[in-house]
Amino acid sequence: MSVTKRQQAADLTMVKRANTSLIANTLRTQGPLSKAQLSRITNLTKSTVSSIVNELIAQGIVREAGIGSAGSTGGRRPVMLELNEHAFYVVGLDIGTTAIHAIVTNLTGVVLNEKRILSLPRDGLHSLIHRTVQLIQATVQESGVEMQAILGVGVAAAGLVDHQQGLIRFSPNFGWRNVPLGSLLQEVLNVPVWVDNCTRVMARGEMWFGSGKDVSNLLYVNVGYGIGSALVIDGELLGRDSEMGHVTVQDDGPLCGCGKHGCVEAISSGSAIEARAREAAVQQHSTLLLELCQGDVTAISGEMVASAAEAGDLVSQKIISEAGEYLGRAIAAVVNAYNPELVIVGGGVSQAGKLFLEPVRRGFQKHVMPDFYAENKIVGSRLGTRGGVLGGAGLVLGKGSELDVDLFFEQDERA
Repeated sequence: MSVTKRQQAADLTMVKRANTSLIANTLRTQGPLSKAQLSRITNLTKSTVSSIVNELIAQGIVREAGIGSAGSTGGRRPVMLELNEHAFYVVGLDIGTTAIHAIVTNLTGVVLNEKRILSLPRDGLHSLIHRTVQLIQATVQESGVEMQAILGVGVAAAGLVDHQQGLIRFSPNFGWRNVPLGSLLQEVLNVPVWVDNCTRVMARGEMWFGSGKDVSNLLYVNVGYGIGSALVIDGELLGRDSEMGHVTVQDDGPLCGCGKHGCVEAISSGSAIEARAREAAVQQHSTLLLELCQGDVTAISGEMVASAAEAGDLVSQKIISEAGEYLGRAIAAVVNAYNPELVIVGGGVSQAGKLFLEPVRRGFQKHVMPDFYAENKIVGSRLGTRGGVLGGAGLVLGKGSELDVDLFFEQDERA
């Protein structure tokens, strides 16, 4: 075959895959639809729609969903079509320093099964990989799904991650450097594995299943042990590291782990909130915190601080309020430079709800450009502790919130 003919064949394949993606995603978001309706919505010819739909039906990806009503002019009632959400399945995985969380979802993100185990990082990399594989296999098996039906595994991991290679360049929480996590899991599971930084994965979860579904420009802030951030620009998740946690918000503030003073992470993160609460408890400024920790100041957690604040403890309320306001100030700095449509605050600290988010909004309003301010600009994540695993599922399913039908073709090739 000549170079020109090979190029023409490649171009035709690309067009067909693009059209297939358009039809599959239209059925996912707007189905059930008839072939005629698909043709009108996608602006594809009826013959193109019919040919692609027939192939997708043969693959089990599209199925008939009953008979529709006749049009105003009468005639034959059309066969309605829908995406078969059970054609394939994906695994979402969140590897944290405390626990490893796995879920199995169908093509629309409905969770079939989920399991958690302790991560036990001190036992070493080999043990963690072995136990992670066992967790995935058990989660899949208990969901009633065969491993052959799994399109892939999406992994949320803390640290600096090379997404293209599935490589953990550095993870201080695990003490890892240049760990090929993706290939280590893929070799045993024999299914494709995608790995990315946990905050970017959580942002992807918002794009697929949360408040970011129809948002083209988004800032996601992950407030946990530290503070991470991710940017979505024109519907695409930016693959570069984004360290909003190291925006300086207090010139003479506390020392941050990065070596600078006054970073928002040193003031507003979960670890910073716990450190301030322990200091206050030692000084006996908060008898309720001392009661909750039963006198063991080292046991004070972010959850205890939130509980004490909810119960009216003034010191705990002040700690959370100041942390929230400083975070709002840092968010304002990013919004002033980028002006996203929406800011989503997730991670463990965000589980405190209004107790934390209201001070964040106050700090934001004080420092943001007036023209960039809106009351509903900052929202809390609706995904809760599932943000990482749902984002892992989204990492497999596709870019943005569009189903990646290339996976269907690759699945056929593997079969």
